[in-house]
Amino acid sequence: FQNAVNRALRPGQPELLAADLTIENAEVYGNIPGTDCHWLYADGLLVCRAGTLPDADSANRIELLHDKATTLVVEKGITTLPSLIFQSFTKLEEAWLSSDLEIIHANAFAGCTSLKFVSLRPGLKTIRMMAFYACNSLETVVLPDGLTELIGAVFTDCTSLRSVYIPDGITSVGGFSGCTSLAEVRLPEGLESIDVRTFTNTAISEIRLPASLKGIGGEAFMGTPLTEVTLPEGLEFLGDGCFKDCAQLKQIHFPGSLIRMGRKAFINCTSLDKVVVNGNAFVDDNAFEGCTSLIDAVFTGYVSFNGWTFKGCSSLKTLTFKGTVKHLGGWLCASCPELTTVTFGGGIDNFAGDCFANCKKLSTVTFGGPLNSDGRGGGTTFRNTAITSVTIPAGTKYLPTGLFSGCDTLTQVNLPEGLLTMDFAFGGCKSLKSIKIPDSVTSMNSAFSGCNDGDIQFNIPKSMTVLNGLAGLNITSFTIPPQITAIGNDAFFYCPNLTSIVIPKGVKSIGDKAFAGCASLQSVTIPDTVTEIGEDAFNGCESIAVLNVPGSVKEIGFLAFAGVQEVRIDQKKDVIKGVPDVHYGCNKLVYLK
Repeated sequence: FQNAVNRALRPGQPELLAADLTIENAEVYGNIPGTDCHWLYADGLLVCRAGTLPDADSANRIELLHDKATTLVVEKGITTLPSLIFQSFTKLEEAWLSSDLEIIHANAFAGCTSLKFVSLRPGLKTIRMMAFYACNSLETVVLPDGLTELIGAVFTDCTSLRSVYIPDGITSVGGFSGCTSLAEVRLPEGLESIDVRTFTNTAISEIRLPASLKGIGGEAFMGTPLTEVTLPEGLEFLGDGCFKDCAQLKQIHFPGSLIRMGRKAFINCTSLDKVVVNGNAFVDDNAFEGCTSLIDAVFTGYVSFNGWTFKGCSSLKTLTFKGTVKHLGGWLCASCPELTTVTFGGGIDNFAGDCFANCKKLSTVTFGGPLNSDGRGGGTTFRNTAITSVTIPAGTKYLPTGLFSGCDTLTQVNLPEGLLTMDFAFGGCKSLKSIKIPDSVTSMNSAFSGCNDGDIQFNIPKSMTVLNGLAGLNITSFTIPPQITAIGNDAFFYCPNLTSIVIPKGVKSIGDKAFAGCASLQSVTIPDTVTEIGEDAFNGCESIAVLNVPGSVKEIGFLAFAGVQEVRIDQKKDVIKGVPDVHYGCNKLVYLK
Protein backbone atom coordinates (compact mmCIF):
# COMPACT_ATOMS: atom_id res chain seq x y z
CA PHE A 1 0.00 0.00 0.00
CA GLN A 2 2.84 2.39 0.84
CA ASN A 3 4.40 1.70 -2.57
CA ALA A 4 1.14 2.72 -4.19
CA VAL A 5 1.14 5.91 -2.15
CA ASN A 6 4.72 6.68 -3.18
CA ARG A 7 3.85 6.23 -6.84
CA ALA A 8 0.93 8.59 -6.53
CA LEU A 9 3.15 11.18 -4.84
CA ARG A 10 5.81 11.06 -7.55
CA PRO A 11 7.49 14.44 -8.05
CA GLY A 12 5.71 16.78 -10.38
CA GLN A 13 7.19 18.53 -13.35
CA PRO A 14 7.84 22.00 -11.95
CA GLU A 15 8.42 23.47 -15.35
CA LEU A 16 4.93 22.48 -16.39
CA LEU A 17 3.41 24.30 -13.44
CA ALA A 18 5.29 27.57 -13.88
CA ALA A 19 3.24 30.50 -15.10
CA ASP A 20 5.94 31.49 -17.61
CA LEU A 21 5.86 28.18 -19.52
CA THR A 22 6.28 28.76 -23.28
CA ILE A 23 4.31 26.47 -25.59
CA GLU A 24 5.32 26.45 -29.26
CA ASN A 25 2.51 26.86 -31.80
CA ALA A 26 -0.18 26.86 -29.10
CA GLU A 27 -3.82 27.29 -29.92
CA VAL A 28 -5.53 29.83 -27.67
CA TYR A 29 -8.95 29.03 -26.26
CA GLY A 30 -11.42 31.51 -24.90
CA ASN A 31 -12.28 32.56 -21.39
CA ILE A 32 -14.59 30.30 -19.36
CA PRO A 33 -17.55 32.23 -17.92
CA GLY A 34 -17.20 32.61 -14.17
CA THR A 35 -13.46 31.94 -14.18
CA ASP A 36 -10.35 34.07 -14.37
CA CYS A 37 -8.36 31.95 -16.81
CA HIS A 38 -7.79 30.99 -20.44
CA TRP A 39 -6.43 27.93 -22.23
CA LEU A 40 -3.48 26.96 -24.39
CA TYR A 41 -3.37 23.73 -26.39
CA ALA A 42 -0.64 22.06 -28.45
CA ASP A 43 -0.10 18.43 -29.43
CA GLY A 44 -2.22 16.83 -26.68
CA LEU A 45 -1.10 19.24 -23.93
CA LEU A 46 -3.82 21.46 -22.44
CA VAL A 47 -2.70 24.27 -20.13
CA CYS A 48 -4.99 26.29 -17.87
CA ARG A 49 -3.40 29.73 -17.30
CA ALA A 50 -4.51 32.52 -15.00
CA GLY A 51 -5.93 35.73 -16.46
CA THR A 52 -8.44 36.48 -19.17
CA LEU A 53 -7.52 37.42 -22.75
CA PRO A 54 -9.56 40.24 -24.22
CA ASP A 55 -8.63 39.17 -27.75
CA ALA A 56 -9.35 35.44 -27.33
CA ASP A 57 -11.99 33.98 -29.62
CA SER A 58 -14.86 33.15 -27.25
CA ALA A 59 -16.25 30.64 -29.76
CA ASN A 60 -13.10 28.52 -29.61
CA ARG A 61 -14.23 26.36 -26.68
CA ILE A 62 -12.17 23.73 -24.87
CA GLU A 63 -15.06 21.25 -25.17
CA LEU A 64 -13.77 20.74 -28.72
CA LEU A 65 -10.68 19.07 -27.21
CA HIS A 66 -12.56 16.29 -25.38
CA ASP A 67 -11.14 13.63 -27.72
CA LYS A 68 -7.68 15.26 -28.21
CA ALA A 69 -6.17 16.43 -24.92
CA THR A 70 -4.06 13.75 -23.18
CA THR A 71 -2.26 15.85 -20.54
CA LEU A 72 -3.70 18.66 -18.44
CA VAL A 73 -1.66 21.26 -16.56
CA VAL A 74 -3.41 23.70 -14.23
CA GLU A 75 -0.86 26.43 -13.52
CA LYS A 76 -0.38 28.49 -10.38
CA GLY A 77 -2.93 31.20 -9.74
CA ILE A 78 -5.92 28.98 -10.55
CA THR A 79 -8.02 28.37 -7.42
CA THR A 80 -11.20 26.77 -8.81
CA LEU A 81 -12.16 24.19 -11.44
CA PRO A 82 -15.84 24.68 -12.39
CA SER A 83 -18.43 21.92 -12.61
CA LEU A 84 -18.35 19.74 -15.75
CA ILE A 85 -15.25 21.49 -17.05
CA PHE A 86 -13.47 18.32 -18.27
CA GLN A 87 -16.42 15.95 -18.31
CA SER A 88 -15.95 13.13 -20.83
CA PHE A 89 -12.43 14.14 -21.92
CA THR A 90 -11.98 10.52 -22.88
CA LYS A 91 -8.32 10.80 -24.06
CA LEU A 92 -7.07 12.61 -20.96
CA GLU A 93 -4.45 10.45 -19.16
CA GLU A 94 -2.71 12.83 -16.71
CA ALA A 95 -3.86 15.86 -14.75
CA TRP A 96 -1.21 18.05 -13.04
CA LEU A 97 -2.84 20.46 -10.61
CA SER A 98 -1.00 23.27 -8.81
CA SER A 99 -0.99 23.85 -5.07
CA ASP A 100 -3.02 27.06 -5.58
CA LEU A 101 -6.08 25.00 -6.54
CA GLU A 102 -8.60 25.00 -3.67
CA ILE A 103 -11.87 23.62 -5.07
CA ILE A 104 -12.76 20.99 -7.67
CA HIS A 105 -16.46 21.31 -8.40
CA ALA A 106 -19.01 18.61 -9.24
CA ASN A 107 -18.37 16.37 -12.27
CA ALA A 108 -15.21 18.29 -13.17
CA PHE A 109 -13.48 15.11 -14.46
CA ALA A 110 -16.51 12.80 -14.69
CA GLY A 111 -16.25 10.26 -17.48
CA CYS A 112 -12.52 10.80 -18.13
CA THR A 113 -12.18 7.11 -18.83
CA SER A 114 -8.46 7.20 -19.75
CA LEU A 115 -7.34 9.22 -16.71
CA LYS A 116 -4.63 7.22 -14.91
CA PHE A 117 -2.97 9.87 -12.77
CA VAL A 118 -4.08 13.04 -11.06
CA SER A 119 -1.78 15.20 -8.95
CA LEU A 120 -3.81 16.44 -5.98
CA ARG A 121 -1.58 18.82 -4.01
CA PRO A 122 -1.58 20.45 -0.60
CA GLY A 123 -3.74 23.55 -0.80
CA LEU A 124 -6.75 21.65 -2.15
CA LYS A 125 -9.63 22.11 0.32
CA THR A 126 -12.75 20.69 -1.30
CA ILE A 127 -13.71 18.05 -3.88
CA ARG A 128 -17.38 18.07 -4.71
CA MET A 129 -19.99 15.57 -5.90
CA MET A 130 -18.92 13.09 -8.61
CA ALA A 131 -15.83 15.10 -9.50
CA PHE A 132 -14.04 11.95 -10.74
CA TYR A 133 -17.08 9.80 -11.46
CA ALA A 134 -16.41 6.79 -13.74
CA CYS A 135 -12.72 7.55 -14.26
CA ASN A 136 -12.25 3.88 -15.04
CA SER A 137 -8.45 3.93 -15.53
CA LEU A 138 -7.59 5.67 -12.25
CA GLU A 139 -5.75 3.20 -9.99
CA THR A 140 -4.42 5.12 -6.97
CA VAL A 141 -5.56 8.30 -5.25
CA VAL A 142 -3.68 10.12 -2.52
CA LEU A 143 -5.74 12.94 -1.12
CA PRO A 144 -3.51 15.77 0.12
CA ASP A 145 -3.02 17.04 3.63
CA GLY A 146 -5.25 20.04 4.23
CA LEU A 147 -8.24 18.60 2.36
CA THR A 148 -11.32 19.17 4.53
CA GLU A 149 -14.31 18.24 2.35
CA LEU A 150 -14.92 15.14 0.25
CA ILE A 151 -18.54 15.60 -0.75
CA GLY A 152 -20.66 12.76 -2.09
CA ALA A 153 -19.82 10.11 -4.73
CA VAL A 154 -16.54 11.79 -5.69
CA PHE A 155 -14.89 8.61 -7.05
CA THR A 156 -17.99 6.48 -7.67
CA ASP A 157 -17.56 3.75 -10.32
CA CYS A 158 -13.81 4.22 -10.71
CA THR A 159 -13.54 0.52 -11.41
CA SER A 160 -9.72 0.33 -11.62
CA LEU A 161 -9.09 2.25 -8.38
CA ARG A 162 -7.13 -0.06 -6.06
CA SER A 163 -5.95 2.12 -3.19
CA VAL A 164 -6.95 5.37 -1.52
CA TYR A 165 -5.09 7.46 1.05
CA ILE A 166 -7.36 9.80 3.01
CA PRO A 167 -5.45 12.41 5.05
CA ASP A 168 -5.97 13.61 8.58
CA GLY A 169 -8.40 16.49 8.80
CA ILE A 170 -11.26 14.81 6.93
CA THR A 171 -14.20 14.34 9.32
CA SER A 172 -16.64 12.79 6.86
CA VAL A 173 -15.86 10.54 3.90
CA GLY A 174 -17.94 9.26 1.01
CA GLY A 175 -17.87 8.57 -2.65
CA PHE A 176 -16.21 5.22 -3.53
CA SER A 177 -19.28 3.16 -4.33
CA GLY A 178 -18.81 0.82 -7.28
CA CYS A 179 -15.00 0.98 -7.15
CA THR A 180 -14.92 -2.75 -7.68
CA SER A 181 -11.10 -3.06 -7.51
CA LEU A 182 -10.65 -0.93 -4.40
CA ALA A 183 -9.02 -3.11 -1.74
CA GLU A 184 -6.91 -0.73 0.35
CA VAL A 185 -8.17 2.36 2.17
CA ARG A 186 -6.45 4.42 4.83
CA LEU A 187 -8.99 6.22 7.05
CA PRO A 188 -7.68 9.10 9.19
CA GLU A 189 -7.91 9.67 12.88
CA GLY A 190 -10.47 12.41 13.42
CA LEU A 191 -12.91 10.83 10.95
CA GLU A 192 -16.40 11.01 12.47
CA SER A 193 -18.70 9.60 9.80
CA ILE A 194 -18.67 7.33 6.78
CA ASP A 195 -21.42 8.44 4.41
CA VAL A 196 -24.17 6.45 2.72
CA ARG A 197 -22.88 3.88 0.17
CA THR A 198 -19.28 5.06 0.61
CA PHE A 199 -17.63 1.69 -0.09
CA THR A 200 -20.55 -0.26 -1.59
CA ASN A 201 -19.46 -3.13 -3.86
CA THR A 202 -15.74 -2.51 -3.41
CA ALA A 203 -13.06 -5.19 -2.88
CA ILE A 204 -12.21 -4.19 0.71
CA SER A 205 -11.60 -7.31 2.79
CA GLU A 206 -10.17 -5.59 5.86
CA ILE A 207 -10.29 -2.08 7.23
CA ARG A 208 -9.25 -0.24 10.36
CA LEU A 209 -11.93 2.09 11.65
CA PRO A 210 -10.54 5.04 13.65
CA ALA A 211 -11.43 5.59 17.29
CA SER A 212 -13.01 8.94 16.43
CA LEU A 213 -15.76 7.34 14.28
CA LYS A 214 -19.33 8.12 15.43
CA GLY A 215 -21.50 6.79 12.62
CA ILE A 216 -21.55 4.57 9.54
CA GLY A 217 -24.11 5.46 6.88
CA GLY A 218 -26.61 3.24 5.12
CA GLU A 219 -25.13 0.56 2.83
CA ALA A 220 -21.67 1.98 3.46
CA PHE A 221 -19.96 -1.42 3.16
CA MET A 222 -22.72 -3.32 1.34
CA GLY A 223 -21.49 -6.22 -0.78
CA THR A 224 -17.83 -6.03 0.29
CA PRO A 225 -15.69 -9.13 1.09
CA LEU A 226 -14.99 -8.03 4.67
CA THR A 227 -14.29 -10.98 6.98
CA GLU A 228 -13.94 -9.27 10.36
CA VAL A 229 -14.84 -5.80 11.60
CA THR A 230 -14.11 -4.13 14.91
CA LEU A 231 -16.41 -1.20 15.54
CA PRO A 232 -14.57 1.33 17.73
CA GLU A 233 -15.69 2.34 21.19
CA GLY A 234 -17.48 5.66 20.72
CA LEU A 235 -19.40 4.54 17.62
CA GLU A 236 -23.10 5.32 18.11
CA PHE A 237 -24.90 4.78 14.82
CA LEU A 238 -25.06 2.04 12.18
CA GLY A 239 -27.15 3.01 9.15
CA ASP A 240 -29.67 0.91 7.24
CA GLY A 241 -27.99 -1.97 5.42
CA CYS A 242 -24.50 -0.76 6.36
CA PHE A 243 -23.03 -4.29 6.09
CA LYS A 244 -25.77 -5.77 3.92
CA ASP A 245 -24.78 -8.76 1.75
CA CYS A 246 -21.27 -9.04 3.26
CA ALA A 247 -21.34 -12.79 2.70
CA GLN A 248 -17.81 -13.40 4.02
CA LEU A 249 -18.22 -11.43 7.25
CA LYS A 250 -17.65 -13.92 10.07
CA GLN A 251 -16.96 -11.70 13.08
CA ILE A 252 -18.25 -8.31 14.13
CA HIS A 253 -17.16 -6.69 17.40
CA PHE A 254 -19.69 -4.23 18.82
CA PRO A 255 -18.83 -1.32 21.16
CA GLY A 256 -20.69 -0.48 24.34
CA SER A 257 -21.39 2.97 22.92
CA LEU A 258 -23.78 1.74 20.19
CA ILE A 259 -27.14 3.52 20.32
CA ARG A 260 -28.86 2.55 17.06
CA MET A 261 -28.54 -0.30 14.56
CA GLY A 262 -30.38 0.47 11.34
CA ARG A 263 -32.78 -1.62 9.30
CA LYS A 264 -31.22 -4.64 7.61
CA ALA A 265 -27.82 -3.62 9.00
CA PHE A 266 -26.41 -7.15 8.61
CA ILE A 267 -28.97 -8.77 6.34
CA ASN A 268 -27.61 -11.75 4.40
CA CYS A 269 -24.26 -11.86 6.21
CA THR A 270 -24.35 -15.60 5.68
CA SER A 271 -20.98 -16.39 7.36
CA LEU A 272 -21.74 -14.59 10.64
CA ASP A 273 -21.99 -17.30 13.33
CA LYS A 274 -22.13 -15.37 16.63
CA VAL A 275 -22.88 -11.82 17.70
CA VAL A 276 -22.43 -10.13 21.06
CA VAL A 277 -24.07 -6.71 20.93
CA ASN A 278 -22.98 -4.39 23.71
CA GLY A 279 -24.56 -1.09 24.64
CA ASN A 280 -28.07 0.23 25.13
CA ALA A 281 -29.03 -0.08 21.50
CA PHE A 282 -32.19 0.22 19.45
CA VAL A 283 -32.18 -2.52 16.82
CA ASP A 284 -34.34 -1.70 13.82
CA ASP A 285 -36.28 -4.04 11.49
CA ASN A 286 -34.65 -7.12 9.94
CA ALA A 287 -31.20 -6.28 11.35
CA PHE A 288 -29.85 -9.86 11.10
CA GLU A 289 -32.29 -11.29 8.58
CA GLY A 290 -30.88 -14.09 6.44
CA CYS A 291 -27.77 -14.67 8.59
CA THR A 292 -28.09 -18.38 7.97
CA SER A 293 -24.92 -19.39 9.88
CA LEU A 294 -25.79 -17.43 13.02
CA ILE A 295 -26.02 -19.84 15.98
CA ASP A 296 -25.78 -17.66 19.08
CA ALA A 297 -26.83 -14.04 19.69
CA VAL A 298 -26.17 -12.15 22.93
CA PHE A 299 -27.31 -8.65 23.91
CA THR A 300 -25.80 -7.17 27.07
CA GLY A 301 -27.44 -3.76 27.54
CA TYR A 302 -30.87 -2.15 27.75
CA VAL A 303 -32.05 -2.99 24.23
CA SER A 304 -35.11 -2.48 22.09
CA PHE A 305 -36.10 -4.28 18.89
CA ASN A 306 -38.36 -3.58 15.98
CA GLY A 307 -39.74 -6.56 14.08
CA TRP A 308 -38.24 -9.45 12.13
CA THR A 309 -34.76 -9.04 13.66
CA PHE A 310 -33.69 -12.66 13.12
CA LYS A 311 -35.99 -13.58 10.25
CA GLY A 312 -34.61 -16.53 8.32
CA CYS A 313 -31.71 -17.20 10.74
CA SER A 314 -32.15 -20.89 10.09
CA SER A 315 -29.25 -22.02 12.34
CA LEU A 316 -30.02 -19.81 15.37
CA LYS A 317 -30.17 -21.94 18.55
CA THR A 318 -29.74 -19.62 21.53
CA LEU A 319 -30.78 -16.06 22.20
CA THR A 320 -29.65 -14.29 25.37
CA PHE A 321 -30.63 -10.90 26.77
CA LYS A 322 -28.45 -10.07 29.77
CA GLY A 323 -29.99 -6.68 30.53
CA THR A 324 -33.53 -5.34 30.52
CA VAL A 325 -35.37 -5.48 27.20
CA LYS A 326 -37.36 -2.34 26.46
CA HIS A 327 -39.35 -3.79 23.56
CA LEU A 328 -39.44 -7.05 21.61
CA GLY A 329 -40.71 -6.47 18.09
CA GLY A 330 -43.22 -8.58 16.20
CA TRP A 331 -41.99 -11.77 14.54
CA LEU A 332 -38.58 -11.24 16.12
CA CYS A 333 -37.49 -14.81 15.31
CA ALA A 334 -39.65 -15.58 12.29
CA SER A 335 -38.45 -18.72 10.47
CA CYS A 336 -35.89 -19.75 13.10
CA PRO A 337 -36.59 -23.52 13.11
CA GLU A 338 -33.56 -24.46 15.27
CA LEU A 339 -34.12 -22.00 18.12
CA THR A 340 -34.25 -23.97 21.41
CA THR A 341 -33.40 -21.55 24.23
CA VAL A 342 -34.25 -17.93 25.05
CA THR A 343 -32.88 -16.40 28.23
CA PHE A 344 -33.91 -13.06 29.68
CA GLY A 345 -31.45 -12.05 32.38
CA GLY A 346 -33.41 -8.94 33.29
CA GLY A 347 -36.95 -7.71 32.92
CA ILE A 348 -39.00 -7.02 29.80
CA ASP A 349 -40.96 -3.81 29.38
CA ASN A 350 -43.05 -4.72 26.35
CA PHE A 351 -43.78 -7.55 23.91
CA ALA A 352 -45.18 -7.34 20.40
CA GLY A 353 -47.18 -10.17 18.86
CA ASP A 354 -45.69 -13.41 17.55
CA CYS A 355 -42.11 -12.69 18.67
CA PHE A 356 -41.25 -16.39 18.80
CA ALA A 357 -44.25 -17.86 17.00
CA ASN A 358 -43.63 -21.07 15.04
CA CYS A 359 -40.18 -21.65 16.60
CA LYS A 360 -41.18 -25.28 16.97
CA LYS A 361 -38.03 -26.39 18.84
CA LEU A 362 -38.13 -23.58 21.40
CA SER A 363 -38.51 -25.49 24.67
CA THR A 364 -36.76 -23.33 27.28
CA VAL A 365 -37.67 -19.75 28.14
CA THR A 366 -36.22 -18.22 31.31
CA PHE A 367 -37.29 -14.89 32.75
CA GLY A 368 -34.77 -13.29 35.14
CA GLY A 369 -36.74 -10.17 35.93
CA PRO A 370 -40.33 -8.94 36.01
CA LEU A 371 -42.48 -8.44 32.94
CA ASN A 372 -43.14 -4.74 33.20
CA SER A 373 -45.79 -4.56 30.50
CA ASP A 374 -48.95 -2.59 31.19
CA GLY A 375 -50.88 -5.60 29.90
CA ARG A 376 -51.03 -4.54 26.27
CA GLY A 377 -49.24 -6.27 23.43
CA GLY A 378 -47.71 -9.73 23.50
CA GLY A 379 -50.37 -11.44 21.39
CA THR A 380 -49.41 -15.09 20.72
CA THR A 381 -45.76 -14.35 21.52
CA PHE A 382 -44.94 -18.04 22.06
CA ARG A 383 -47.54 -19.59 19.77
CA ASN A 384 -46.68 -22.99 18.30
CA THR A 385 -43.48 -23.50 20.31
CA ALA A 386 -42.35 -26.54 22.38
CA ILE A 387 -42.48 -24.87 25.81
CA THR A 388 -43.85 -27.19 28.52
CA SER A 389 -43.20 -25.19 31.68
CA VAL A 390 -42.84 -21.50 32.49
CA THR A 391 -42.34 -19.47 35.65
CA ILE A 392 -43.42 -15.84 35.64
CA PRO A 393 -41.03 -13.88 37.89
CA ALA A 394 -41.99 -12.01 41.04
CA GLY A 395 -42.74 -8.36 40.49
CA THR A 396 -44.84 -8.98 37.38
CA LYS A 397 -48.19 -7.22 37.67
CA TYR A 398 -49.62 -7.53 34.17
CA LEU A 399 -49.17 -10.46 31.81
CA PRO A 400 -49.08 -9.11 28.24
CA THR A 401 -52.32 -9.87 26.45
CA GLY A 402 -52.23 -13.29 24.81
CA LEU A 403 -48.62 -13.93 25.86
CA PHE A 404 -48.80 -17.76 25.77
CA SER A 405 -51.92 -18.08 23.65
CA GLY A 406 -51.58 -20.97 21.22
CA CYS A 407 -48.72 -22.61 23.14
CA ASP A 408 -49.98 -26.17 22.57
CA THR A 409 -47.37 -28.03 24.66
CA LEU A 410 -47.57 -25.90 27.83
CA THR A 411 -48.50 -28.06 30.85
CA GLN A 412 -47.24 -26.13 33.88
CA VAL A 413 -47.42 -22.43 34.75
CA ASN A 414 -46.22 -20.76 37.94
CA LEU A 415 -47.72 -17.33 38.54
CA PRO A 416 -46.45 -14.89 41.21
CA GLU A 417 -48.44 -13.36 44.01
CA GLY A 418 -49.05 -9.70 43.15
CA LEU A 419 -50.12 -10.45 39.56
CA LEU A 420 -53.15 -8.32 38.65
CA THR A 421 -54.20 -9.17 35.09
CA MET A 422 -53.74 -12.07 32.71
CA ASP A 423 -56.22 -11.39 29.91
CA PHE A 424 -56.18 -13.89 27.02
CA ALA A 425 -52.84 -15.13 28.38
CA PHE A 426 -53.29 -18.90 27.86
CA GLY A 427 -55.98 -19.21 25.21
CA GLY A 428 -55.63 -22.35 23.13
CA CYS A 429 -53.04 -24.00 25.42
CA LYS A 430 -54.50 -27.44 24.71
CA SER A 431 -52.21 -29.32 27.11
CA LEU A 432 -52.78 -27.03 30.10
CA LYS A 433 -55.08 -28.95 32.49
CA SER A 434 -54.86 -26.94 35.71
CA ILE A 435 -53.44 -23.72 37.06
CA LYS A 436 -53.29 -21.99 40.43
CA ILE A 437 -54.25 -18.34 40.10
CA PRO A 438 -52.94 -15.92 42.75
CA ASP A 439 -55.62 -14.23 44.83
CA SER A 440 -54.22 -10.86 43.70
CA VAL A 441 -55.57 -11.31 40.15
CA THR A 442 -58.47 -9.03 39.28
CA SER A 443 -58.89 -9.76 35.55
CA MET A 444 -58.39 -12.87 33.42
CA ASN A 445 -60.65 -12.17 30.49
CA SER A 446 -60.75 -15.21 28.12
CA ALA A 447 -57.50 -16.36 29.70
CA PHE A 448 -58.23 -20.08 29.23
CA SER A 449 -60.36 -20.26 26.11
CA GLY A 450 -59.64 -23.53 24.32
CA CYS A 451 -57.46 -24.99 27.10
CA ASN A 452 -57.64 -28.82 27.36
CA ASP A 453 -60.80 -28.82 25.23
CA GLY A 454 -62.42 -26.65 27.87
CA ASP A 455 -61.71 -28.97 30.82
CA ILE A 456 -59.04 -26.89 32.58
CA GLN A 457 -59.24 -26.60 36.37
CA PHE A 458 -58.59 -23.26 38.04
CA ASN A 459 -59.71 -21.12 40.95
CA ILE A 460 -61.44 -17.74 41.01
CA PRO A 461 -59.10 -15.37 42.90
CA LYS A 462 -60.41 -13.60 45.98
CA SER A 463 -59.56 -10.13 44.61
CA MET A 464 -61.73 -10.56 41.54
CA THR A 465 -65.00 -8.61 41.60
CA VAL A 466 -65.71 -8.58 37.84
CA LEU A 467 -66.08 -12.20 36.74
CA ASN A 468 -64.37 -13.18 33.50
CA GLY A 469 -62.06 -15.83 32.11
CA LEU A 470 -64.51 -18.70 31.59
CA ALA A 471 -65.09 -18.21 27.85
CA GLY A 472 -65.03 -21.42 25.83
CA LEU A 473 -64.82 -23.76 28.83
CA ASN A 474 -66.47 -27.18 28.90
CA ILE A 475 -68.64 -26.58 31.96
CA THR A 476 -72.29 -27.50 32.58
CA SER A 477 -72.84 -25.27 35.61
CA PHE A 478 -70.86 -22.76 37.64
CA THR A 479 -71.09 -21.30 41.13
CA ILE A 480 -70.32 -17.61 41.07
CA PRO A 481 -68.35 -16.51 44.18
CA PRO A 482 -70.06 -14.04 46.54
CA GLN A 483 -67.51 -11.23 46.05
CA ILE A 484 -68.49 -10.83 42.39
CA THR A 485 -70.32 -7.56 41.64
CA ALA A 486 -70.37 -7.74 37.81
CA ILE A 487 -70.41 -10.41 35.11
CA GLY A 488 -67.74 -9.13 32.72
CA ASN A 489 -67.72 -8.95 28.96
CA ASP A 490 -67.39 -12.42 27.37
CA ALA A 491 -67.37 -14.03 30.84
CA PHE A 492 -69.10 -17.25 29.67
CA PHE A 493 -68.85 -16.61 25.92
CA TYR A 494 -69.43 -19.77 23.94
CA CYS A 495 -69.55 -22.28 26.79
CA PRO A 496 -71.45 -24.81 24.66
CA ASN A 497 -72.35 -27.21 27.50
CA LEU A 498 -73.45 -24.69 30.11
CA THR A 499 -77.08 -25.51 31.05
CA SER A 500 -77.84 -23.43 34.12
CA ILE A 501 -76.48 -20.46 36.02
CA VAL A 502 -77.56 -18.67 39.18
CA ILE A 503 -76.35 -15.08 39.40
CA PRO A 504 -76.08 -14.17 43.10
CA LYS A 505 -77.42 -11.05 44.76
CA GLY A 506 -74.91 -8.24 44.71
CA VAL A 507 -74.18 -8.51 40.97
CA LYS A 508 -75.06 -5.16 39.38
CA SER A 509 -74.32 -5.64 35.68
CA ILE A 510 -74.10 -8.31 32.99
CA GLY A 511 -71.53 -7.38 30.35
CA ASP A 512 -71.49 -7.52 26.56
CA LYS A 513 -71.64 -11.11 25.24
CA ALA A 514 -71.47 -12.41 28.80
CA PHE A 515 -73.44 -15.57 27.86
CA ALA A 516 -73.42 -15.23 24.07
CA GLY A 517 -73.23 -18.52 22.20
CA CYS A 518 -74.25 -20.65 25.20
CA ALA A 519 -76.61 -22.71 23.05
CA SER A 520 -77.40 -25.27 25.80
CA LEU A 521 -78.21 -22.73 28.49
CA GLN A 522 -81.77 -23.33 29.72
CA SER A 523 -82.03 -21.78 33.17
CA VAL A 524 -80.78 -18.35 34.27
CA THR A 525 -81.60 -16.62 37.52
CA ILE A 526 -81.05 -12.84 37.47
CA PRO A 527 -81.23 -11.12 40.90
CA ASP A 528 -82.97 -7.82 41.58
CA THR A 529 -79.59 -6.11 42.14
CA VAL A 530 -78.82 -6.12 38.38
CA THR A 531 -79.39 -2.72 36.74
CA GLU A 532 -77.73 -3.15 33.34
CA ILE A 533 -77.59 -5.90 30.67
CA GLY A 534 -75.06 -5.33 27.87
CA GLU A 535 -75.08 -5.86 24.12
CA ASP A 536 -75.47 -9.47 22.96
CA ALA A 537 -75.47 -10.58 26.59
CA PHE A 538 -77.66 -13.65 25.86
CA ASN A 539 -77.33 -13.68 22.06
CA GLY A 540 -77.60 -17.23 20.75
CA CYS A 541 -79.07 -18.72 23.97
CA GLU A 542 -81.77 -20.50 21.97
CA SER A 543 -82.53 -23.07 24.68
CA ILE A 544 -83.89 -20.49 27.12
CA ALA A 545 -87.66 -20.82 26.96
CA VAL A 546 -88.40 -17.95 29.35
CA LEU A 547 -85.94 -15.39 30.74
CA ASN A 548 -87.22 -13.35 33.66
CA VAL A 549 -85.69 -9.88 33.93
CA PRO A 550 -86.21 -8.11 37.29
CA GLY A 551 -87.60 -4.58 37.58
CA SER A 552 -84.24 -3.32 38.84
CA VAL A 553 -82.87 -3.42 35.26
CA LYS A 554 -82.87 0.08 33.80
CA GLU A 555 -80.71 -0.35 30.64
CA ILE A 556 -80.58 -3.08 27.98
CA GLY A 557 -78.12 -3.26 25.06
CA PHE A 558 -78.50 -4.06 21.37
CA LEU A 559 -79.51 -7.71 20.62
CA ALA A 560 -79.18 -8.53 24.31
CA PHE A 561 -81.72 -11.39 24.01
CA ALA A 562 -81.33 -12.43 20.36
CA GLY A 563 -82.50 -16.03 19.97
CA VAL A 564 -84.18 -16.28 23.40
CA GLN A 565 -87.69 -17.71 23.07
CA GLU A 566 -89.47 -15.35 25.51
CA VAL A 567 -88.32 -12.46 27.72
CA ARG A 568 -90.46 -11.17 30.59
CA ILE A 569 -89.46 -7.80 32.05
CA ASP A 570 -90.91 -6.86 35.44
CA GLN A 571 -91.07 -3.17 34.52
CA LYS A 572 -92.85 -0.57 32.41
CA LYS A 573 -91.69 -0.21 28.84
CA ASP A 574 -90.84 3.50 29.05
CA VAL A 575 -88.58 3.03 32.09
CA ILE A 576 -85.93 0.98 30.22
CA LYS A 577 -83.08 2.94 28.66
CA GLY A 578 -80.77 1.88 25.84
CA VAL A 579 -81.86 0.75 22.38
CA PRO A 580 -85.55 0.47 21.45
CA ASP A 581 -86.97 -2.91 22.45
CA VAL A 582 -87.49 -3.81 18.82
CA HIS A 583 -83.71 -4.37 18.77
CA TYR A 584 -83.58 -6.74 21.75
CA GLY A 585 -83.78 -9.62 19.29
CA CYS A 586 -85.96 -12.03 21.32
CA ASN A 587 -88.82 -13.96 19.76
CA LYS A 588 -91.39 -12.72 22.31
CA LEU A 589 -91.21 -9.76 24.71
CA VAL A 590 -93.58 -9.20 27.64
CA TYR A 591 -93.70 -6.23 30.03
CA LEU A 592 -95.23 -7.22 33.35
CA LYS A 593 -96.09 -3.63 34.38
